[in-house]
Amino acid sequence: MALEFQATFDFLKIPPQNIWKLLRSTHPQMLADNVIVEMAGGRCTVADVDNRIAKKGKPYFDIGIKQMTFTYSQVGPGDHALLWLVNCIEDTADAWRWCEPFAALPEFRQAFVYDSDFQRWQNEEDPEAFADEGRDHGNLPKKSNNLPDFVESDIIDISGNPGRRMIREGYLEFVSSLMWLGKPFWKLTGASRNKVLEQDWLKCKELSNNVLQVHARNKPFVSAEGEQGAMQDRLRDLLFPHHGKHESLR
Repeated sequence: MALEFQATFDFLKIPPQNIWKLLRSTHPQMLADNVIVEMAGGRCTVADVDNRIAKKGKPYFDIGIKQMTFTYSQVGPGDHALLWLVNCIEDTADAWRWCEPFAALPEFRQAFVYDSDFQRWQNEEDPEAFADEGRDHGNLPKKSNNLPDFVESDIIDISGNPGRRMIREGYLEFVSSLMWLGKPFWKLTGASRNKVLEQDWLKCKELSNNVLQVHARNKPFVSAEGEQGAMQDRLRDLLFPHHGKHESLR
């Protein structure tokens, strides 16, 4: 099982150099000075990344180390930034080690760890992607891509998938078995923090900086069916009470 981690923040409130420094603080041996990284413009060492980011002058970065990637960027047209870690997470405990310094920031909104393969197929809209991987999509709901006639075609309709990931104004509508929700989250989504705390099927832990850890299941979700599918739907109803009432920005 390959795990990924994502976290969102106020966009442009945190310089990308600060994000990189916090990442390095979580795993100093993995991100030691002499480690070689891939960035736009070629290879450099971890120690040189700060200068590369500053010289580029952009509020984002995309850094690769072997099979790992570290991406920090704006989320579509939204007003929030996304930190996305791929092939870096060993387990859920390790996910918190990555998350902890970011959860302490006032700009922190939400974070989650999830199974990458499950999320990929829950959010894949291209039928050709299914065909390329030998996956049957004949029984999946379809809809028009709403493009002009000469490029119009059917795509997979993911709007009913329990694991769907939707870009909203200021946040991501997304559920996972383990999440961290910051103070701004509740105002952005209209969810009730107290109602979440009252749920006896969830393990909630109040952390510093008004962050709430929500633990729904000991392992990441890997199915949209049965108990796992129903649990994801319950989480979405609880954390995103207005879902389905406005268009996604994805």
